[in-house]
Amino acid sequence: MTVPDPETKSRFALVGRLLLFALLASAIALWGLLLVGVRASVHGSGVVVAVEREDIICPWEGRLTILERRSGDEVQPGEALLLIESDALKEELLAAEHAVAECRAELQYKQASARLLLLNPLPKEFWHLDIEIEERENNCEESRATLERLEKLAAAGGASGEELRVARLRFIEDKASRNRVREKKALLDQGLLKAYVEQSGAEARWVEARLKTLESHVENLKAKSARGRISAPAKGVLAGLPDHPGAYYPKGAVIASIVKGAGKRVLTTISEKDIQEVGEGQEAAFYSHHYRTWVDHGIAGRVARVSPQGVERLGSIQYEVEIDIGGGSDLKLGSAGEVHIYTGRHSLYELVTGH
Repeated sequence: MTVPDPETKSRFALVGRLLLFALLASAIALWGLLLVGVRASVHGSGVVVAVEREDIICPWEGRLTILERRSGDEVQPGEALLLIESDALKEELLAAEHAVAECRAELQYKQASARLLLLNPLPKEFWHLDIEIEERENNCEESRATLERLEKLAAAGGASGEELRVARLRFIEDKASRNRVREKKALLDQGLLKAYVEQSGAEARWVEARLKTLESHVENLKAKSARGRISAPAKGVLAGLPDHPGAYYPKGAVIASIVKGAGKRVLTTISEKDIQEVGEGQEAAFYSHHYRTWVDHGIAGRVARVSPQGVERLGSIQYEVEIDIGGGSDLKLGSAGEVHIYTGRHSLYELVTGH
């Protein structure tokens, strides 16, 4: 067996000590990460907006169909800007207009019927009343006689129970039919025909009142639709407006803004799940897509405002958050990027175990 020389032994000892030192250093570094941890943050997409601005809010869920002005235009209060059309409102208005047309046709029919009754007050169902009374009386007497004959036969065993049951039902039907005709004759004899004519006129007047209500509803819907034609709320520069129609907006969403000053912030939206971690004063960073700030670790900022009211967008609740960007004043309005809001620090142990 060959015995290593002293120099080889020394080399092996040195390598062993280096490996031991490396393992110790890795253990210390890992322990430090477990204790110190990583910086927790909430992410979102952001866009640069003006601090002094007046937002143009979408009045309802709808689509941008007409653009009167463009982003960058200076506008005056009351100047027409755009039109937001609601599909649901259009369908409701169309249904209301159809209801008005149907009601008008019904009113014409009722009014024509009322005029006809003034010329010939006797209703159609009374025209052959005398003949009908005689016919119903005869039917009732015949069915009565048949029933009495079958009852006598059944007592002597000459008729079945089924025949007797059918005869009784026939007599009951004929008797009820005769009584209805007698009631009509009583109305005619008691002079209630005038009330019938008045009822016809009242029906026409009721339809006319319903028509006025429906027409008023149509006018209200048209006035509501007119609110989709949005005008400038203040003097300033229009910003954030799409270049072309067709964009879809939920109710309460910001369509564009009227810029009144030079101050700028980054506007982002945070989900309902993450908004609990966000608060005013927290540090943040904005990484612009246009200014290549990723290599510069982003533009530092702080959370300036957290909206207390969420807005539903694409099936989820989102909260607007504004961030002061400080040194990012050279960013252009509308510049988009990634927002990181630093909400605290978690150790690797907490991240791994969840405790």
